[in-house]
Amino acid sequence: MSGLTHPIVWFVFPRVPFGSYDHMVVGAETFAIVVEGALLTWAGLRLGFLWSLFGNLLSVSLGLWCRSIWGWP
Repeated sequence: MSGLTHPIVWFVFPRVPFGSYDHMVVGAETFAIVVEGALLTWAGLRLGFLWSLFGNLLSVSLGLWCRSIWGWP
């Protein structure tokens, strides 16, 4: 599912005028969780939103950890 939301999060959200980087991250992750959760649920996966929440929390945590250590992404 992230193949659908990932390009939007990486290429569209940085161009949207948010107040700060943190606001952009919250907006992008909320978008990804809602869209992926809806698609997973629609595809018949029980607890699709929880799986989406778990996957995106793990992903954003690792991304922010890398950013704090190496300054990337």
